[in-house]
Amino acid sequence: MRTTGDIYTLLLATALGCAGFISAWHFGRVDTPAISALVIMLIAAWLGITGHRGHQIGIYTGFIAAVILSLHYWPGFDSQLIWASRQLCPDCASFNLYLHFDQLLIITIWLPLLIGQLAPKAGVDVWLVALGSLVGAIAAGIALGLIAFDPRLPSQALFIFAGLNLITVITEEILFRGFLQGRILKPLGSVHAWWISAIIFGAAHLAFAGPEFAAVAAIAGLGYGYVFWKTGSLIPAIALHWLVNVIHFSLFSYPYLA
Repeated sequence: MRTTGDIYTLLLATALGCAGFISAWHFGRVDTPAISALVIMLIAAWLGITGHRGHQIGIYTGFIAAVILSLHYWPGFDSQLIWASRQLCPDCASFNLYLHFDQLLIITIWLPLLIGQLAPKAGVDVWLVALGSLVGAIAAGIALGLIAFDPRLPSQALFIFAGLNLITVITEEILFRGFLQGRILKPLGSVHAWWISAIIFGAAHLAFAGPEFAAVAAIAGLGYGYVFWKTGSLIPAIALHWLVNVIHFSLFSYPYLA
């Protein structure tokens, strides 16, 4: 049953989504076809939170639309290229860094609806698992030959990466923890929703650098999913995911050894 809080949250998500879209339009980063994404995402959000019979339809529609947007397949969006073919070390693969406006649309509409508690409480075991997943993902990356210790001093590049990567991290956490683990797989039970979403998270990284990178991502996903499960909030999962990526960027070969 919908509550007054649900309506206020939906109104906030609608206002943020529209404001962000109008801003992107003003700066020439979205075009007419992108309007359909805004409309579908807003309808899905309203159905997913307020529609009794349309609840699951709204959640699945929102998830599918968000996946298409996160893969940058929805027409009408023009990402801003920040770095082109950047190579951080002689043996590192080169990579591009973008500011993605389609990801920002996902965040402005769905983060308020899926974020959970604003001040999550967790026991010592949760933070130990969080630390373990951070260490485990890095150790697995080193063991598989994907990364090596390659520290670089804090610089403007680190701050640019940290800011833009936060957008990507929030998008991924909305998709894999907020939608998949928290809503779509929830009927399977908390344990199964946890590990299955982590496996899917790993599989989603197969195209990035092969099965080794996917395995490392799955290990990290177990940590992100566990803190989300035990705290009921995306906040610690986002923080942990972002911290892993920033440590990877600043202390190890990034994105991986070629």
